[in-house]
Amino acid sequence: MGTYLLRRFYGGVVDGVLTATDAAVPAGDRAALALALEEAAETATRGAQREFLAALSPAQRELLTSVFDVAVVQAQRETLLLLTLFVLVVLLVSTLLPNDGSDADS
Repeated sequence: MGTYLLRRFYGGVVDGVLTATDAAVPAGDRAALALALEEAAETATRGAQREFLAALSPAQRELLTSVFDVAVVQAQRETLLLLTLFVLVVLLVSTLLPNDGSDADS
């Protein structure tokens, strides 16, 4: 579930930035960008992240902040929905398990 959450978050960030900049990028390229963002976020040092943010204008930083906020909320909602569906499927399957009829009190 953690992997799904992170994939949806990074995908949401890429989609949000591309939408905000009106960039037309094919879906396959968006997935590649999301993967590249994930790898960059995992390997970048705090200093490199600060340098990147310092190079942005205040408007760009504000845009990124709002894109990140939307992406994290959407990723959490989708992950929660997936977890809910998983629990419901497990409950449904558990009702199909055979009952051997033995009593635990006996």
